[in-house]
Amino acid sequence: MIRSILIIISMSLLFVGCGSEEVENFNTSKYVRPIKTYKVTSVKKMDVRTYPGKIGAGKKVDVSFIVPGSLIQLNVKEGDFVKKGSLLARLDDASYKHNMNTINAQLEEASLAYQRAKKLWVANAISKADYDRARSAFNVLTSQKQLSQKSLNDTYIYAPFSGYIAKRHVDNFQTVAAGSPIVSVQDIKDIEVLVNIPESMIMNASATLNYKAFAVFEITVLREYEMQLKEIGTEADPVTQTYPVKFVMPSPEQINVLPGMTVAAKLVISESYKEGAFAVPESSVISDSSGKKFVWKIDEEMKVHKSEVVTDGMHEDKIIILGGLLEGDEIATAGLIHLTENQQVKRLLKEGNKK
Repeated sequence: MIRSILIIISMSLLFVGCGSEEVENFNTSKYVRPIKTYKVTSVKKMDVRTYPGKIGAGKKVDVSFIVPGSLIQLNVKEGDFVKKGSLLARLDDASYKHNMNTINAQLEEASLAYQRAKKLWVANAISKADYDRARSAFNVLTSQKQLSQKSLNDTYIYAPFSGYIAKRHVDNFQTVAAGSPIVSVQDIKDIEVLVNIPESMIMNASATLNYKAFAVFEITVLREYEMQLKEIGTEADPVTQTYPVKFVMPSPEQINVLPGMTVAAKLVISESYKEGAFAVPESSVISDSSGKKFVWKIDEEMKVHKSEVVTDGMHEDKIIILGGLLEGDEIATAGLIHLTENQQVKRLLKEGNKK
């Protein structure tokens, strides 16, 4: 019986020894560990803000006469489309024609007098002073004729560009002063977006010069239309401490956008964090007992190497790396405590730039 027990013990030890050898062989064999990976790319800080805005015409002018008079023809009403150069309105030109006729008659007499004086001056029959008076009278009336003709022409106003009549300021048969608005013409081929933006946001955008602005309309909330900065006001609102900002964009073809409509202005500022800075998943960085930070880099042969890195806090849900990595490096993001130097691995899932 004792012999049987010894045989059993010996066999047990033999099996245990074999098992240990198999474990040892497994641990030292070329086991390829599957791991999640991340491809390193540069990081940018993004600041996104949305502000309420209003639509304005990209081009708008108040058209007026530069001479006074009685309005006798106003050809347009609000909402009409007009082509560049088309007649908008005209004044009663009777008094301007009468003035023109008077000057023409005076000029004809002055011209004859000047021609006579010229002949007499050549013949030494008149004094130099008489000749100069005749010439001066002719020149003055010539200038007056030009001015009179211009005033007569100015009793008509025309569309300065193709667009829509936004507002009619007067009615027919009113007496209008020179320079008073008759109609407002606006071109909505391009539109303006008028927004009030806080000082801090304007300073950020000006400092980085790396921003984009988008218009979002309620009817097409899933679509954004890129805008270009037109101008920034220099005087802040005393209550809100915001500055008036104008953006310009082509009028969307898919929707009917008119001045006065509301719009959301989305401002996205993108700023490089620091040159050579990268953001990596928090799970890819480990610390040793001294507090040093490390990542596991993966080389072209899919082997891992422990690499010390310099960190600089968090950006969103990632750790900022300021040193120890290059753009395009691939690092492990899970199972780091199981990795050993030069260990062979294979990709389970790449988190950055998925393929």
